[in-house]
Amino acid sequence: MYHPTHIKMGPLLLLALLLLSSSLMSAAGFPAQAADSRYFAETGHTVQAQFLAYWQAHGGLAQQGYPLSEEVTAVSPTDGKPYTMQYFERAVFERHPENAPPAAVQLSLLGVFAYAQRYGPAGAANQHVASDNARFFPQTGHSLGGLFRAYWEGHGDLAQQGYPISDEFSETSALDGKPYTVQYFQRAVFERHPEQAGTPYEVLLSQLGRLRYTAQTAPTATVTTPAGLPGERLPVPGDVQLGGHYLVYTRGSAPNMGIFAYNLLTRQEQAVKTGIAALGALTFSPQGNALVWSETAEGRVRLRGYYLDRRQEFIIIDTPVGSSLDESGLSLDGEDLYYTDFQANHNGIFRRNLQGGPETRFGSVSPGTPNPSQGQIVAGRFVWKQQIPDGVRLNLYDLPAAHNTVITETRSADIIHLSADYVVWHSYANPDHPQVVLYSIATGRSQTLAADSFGPVIGGHWAVISRQPSFGPPQVGYSLVLYDLATGQAQVLPVQDRQRVWGVALTDHALLYTGERDPGLYYLPLP
Repeated sequence: MYHPTHIKMGPLLLLALLLLSSSLMSAAGFPAQAADSRYFAETGHTVQAQFLAYWQAHGGLAQQGYPLSEEVTAVSPTDGKPYTMQYFERAVFERHPENAPPAAVQLSLLGVFAYAQRYGPAGAANQHVASDNARFFPQTGHSLGGLFRAYWEGHGDLAQQGYPISDEFSETSALDGKPYTVQYFQRAVFERHPEQAGTPYEVLLSQLGRLRYTAQTAPTATVTTPAGLPGERLPVPGDVQLGGHYLVYTRGSAPNMGIFAYNLLTRQEQAVKTGIAALGALTFSPQGNALVWSETAEGRVRLRGYYLDRRQEFIIIDTPVGSSLDESGLSLDGEDLYYTDFQANHNGIFRRNLQGGPETRFGSVSPGTPNPSQGQIVAGRFVWKQQIPDGVRLNLYDLPAAHNTVITETRSADIIHLSADYVVWHSYANPDHPQVVLYSIATGRSQTLAADSFGPVIGGHWAVISRQPSFGPPQVGYSLVLYDLATGQAQVLPVQDRQRVWGVALTDHALLYTGERDPGLYYLPLP
């Protein structure tokens, strides 16, 4: 029997400190707050004066999000001038002292920047004008209607959102890998969430501030270490999971295991949970916002979740020891946790949103049926293998649509990775010349990405494969080849001292790997 419960965790020491005087709070590391400033413990930043007044008067947390930085001086990409700025999850505030209030605080044109960066001068394809109560804007040549118009008019309209710079179209989110109907504005991107129909959250804003902050603060220099490996050696174990700008890993051994997270932007470690007696599966969302693990204690198996930015722990599932919950099938895709259960009275593949709500079942499981235990679920899809007389069959299963697509039938396929747009795997169809094969979900076509290669990994629009000396000139040594799937360009990253590459992890912004003789973890920022 399942007993889902959400628990807000708060350290007792922090609660005690909050009862002390402001001088003691400052000594303990908590800033004393003036009347025109507010400290956000969720991200460790303070908003004050004009920026705080604007934040409070223009939707607060729901509209702007948490602060991601303190006030900084930065050059605006719009006019090339320096301004005092502060980054928030959904916006960037600019202080314009040349203007009288209320125009003294303005928002950066993040929508213009993001639209141009993603779609170029031609703009996004397959746009359409909303048919419900549409309003045409001659300033930009685009229209606004339906839910998006109602949201625009009710949430600051032109001053807060800007003019529409596109019509509506479908886009895959860079944060959770899912497709949404979107519309770009000068200062925002609206997303329609039909799963939230009838609630205030049916229209949400893309986190443009977070994406811009990550792009502005990500390290750009490549450092060569004394060991001879390219990249920066990080002070964390070699066995990690990578998502967003976080690494998640474990330390210790039973009965005192610990889960930790390392922030690649701040270079700080965060203790998620320590003192775990019996740790089971651990899964981390590719977007880097949450992680889920199982632990056994007091005769029960509990699935626990944790939001990294909020530092909030909660219980998802609480079930007796001996249940048939398949921990190898745990997969976290954004806010959605997928898991498999083989119990007679609770059999199937299930999805549960971390924010709450009912459990969704996607059919029963048995030998030979689609089962996500072989890999990560991305955008509601997973890859699964079937044994056939002459080898294996690779399948792509879409859970919401209950539809199976046969990708290929081949002699051998392993090291399979999935993104929102591609599947990549290592094929031994010719044992003397192993290949890396790339499959496009949009076109349904496969192509050889690289011959005489192995170990493919995919993340965002990047793919990386490994090469070893036996497949090339002896003087080359071991190397990684990085492919930009958006442009088709490839770049060789030599691994010096001829070290074998043991493990690779990849996202849109970073490449991580470990070496044979140096098991440390090396970090390479991607352009």
